[in-house]
Amino acid sequence: MIPPHASALDVQGRAFVIRSIGVPAYDFDPRPFFPCRALRPDEPREGVIARMGAFDDYEATFVELDALGLRLVNDPEQHRRASTLSVGTPHSKASPREATCSRRSRRPRR
Repeated sequence: MIPPHASALDVQGRAFVIRSIGVPAYDFDPRPFFPCRALRPDEPREGVIARMGAFDDYEATFVELDALGLRLVNDPEQHRRASTLSVGTPHSKASPREATCSRRSRRPRR
């Protein structure tokens, strides 16, 4: 079953499962802007992109969607690794101001 208040869509040939989370900066409904159609239950897809906010249980959602033929881009192990990064880039350890300054210093001068 598609998670509550979510939609499975084909957006210009790419499969998405979307759900509004009430954050305007994150929520984006592609239907007013792109050719879209609802995915049919008999239409299995690989590489599905989930735009659903934070997951309470990613593995359960992955299994539920996979049973519907909607295989998310990241399997549960990939999601766990990406969500629990313990080592970041040098920029992630710097303050936002330091990261901005160091990025600027790499730009070629004209």
